[in-house]
Amino acid sequence: MDQSPRAGHPLTGWTIAALDCGVTSDCCLYREAARNQTLPGIPHGCLIIQGATNVHPRSADVVEQLAQRRKMSVTLIQQRIADDINKGLLPEETDARHLAEYVVTVQQGMAQQARDGADRSS
Repeated sequence: MDQSPRAGHPLTGWTIAALDCGVTSDCCLYREAARNQTLPGIPHGCLIIQGATNVHPRSADVVEQLAQRRKMSVTLIQQRIADDINKGLLPEETDARHLAEYVVTVQQGMAQQARDGADRSS
């Protein structure tokens, strides 16, 4: 059974890539985000980010569930960054929380660009 910090948490592919590869890795979580957000045959973007932006108050639970998933992504990436700091891959003075928030903010912007028609190469 998976005992990783992500066990039991439904995550998007790019978050899993960040956890598996590391934020500083050559496999680049942003390439994985671009790939996942521009797959052929499905709407581009990210359902976790864009799935419940304008909803009826009766759907508040959906909004909250998606918000919790987004927060979990930040927390799990923060943990991975902290691991990279401890391994000496990132400087000791790196603020893991702020860097995780930045990484997720860029990814969320990529999701919106994909939704608006950006392709994988851009």
